[in-house]
Amino acid sequence: MPKIELEIPADIWDPLKKVIPENDIPKLAIAALQEWAKWLGGTSRPATIAELEIARIFDIYSDVLKDGSPSVDQLGKLFGMPMGRARYIIQSLEYRRRRFMQMRQFQAISRALEKGQWSEDKKRCIVIIDRGSQTLLETVISDLKTNKVIESVVKGEVTLEGMRYDLGDGHHKKLTAKFKELLKEFQA
Repeated sequence: MPKIELEIPADIWDPLKKVIPENDIPKLAIAALQEWAKWLGGTSRPATIAELEIARIFDIYSDVLKDGSPSVDQLGKLFGMPMGRARYIIQSLEYRRRRFMQMRQFQAISRALEKGQWSEDKKRCIVIIDRGSQTLLETVISDLKTNKVIESVVKGEVTLEGMRYDLGDGHHKKLTAKFKELLKEFQA
């Protein structure tokens, strides 16, 4: 496989490393070269700027930010994208790449549950998720309540960081198990 070496000027490098982890920037360079190769070869010529942005966001999240979950808040925060444009891109991705988007939401919620902050007595756990995953988490919570797996429904609270959930031990354990199960089903 041919190799190339790039020297990246500071005026390009510095903004990049604010958005993309430094060790992932080579992956971004490969994604950019792939986009150009597809365009030059005539295999991908988006008809609109919106199509190009949607394809770029998908490529960045599928090839570079593999642990990320695209959402309106994330696109606004990471790329300085206006909320209207971010909403359109997320709606398009949810329509065109539904399975990918659901998988990323399941993974993001699972990670948030694992990273939850427990109280000293280990009876309460604070979990914060992206607002874009609120509907999915609350749907799963409602489903668990309907099926009598948990006794009560927990609602999130909007914070600057995202949606904050104050979970009891039982809620946390049942949700963690359910999301692991859902991820296994998706990966099968």
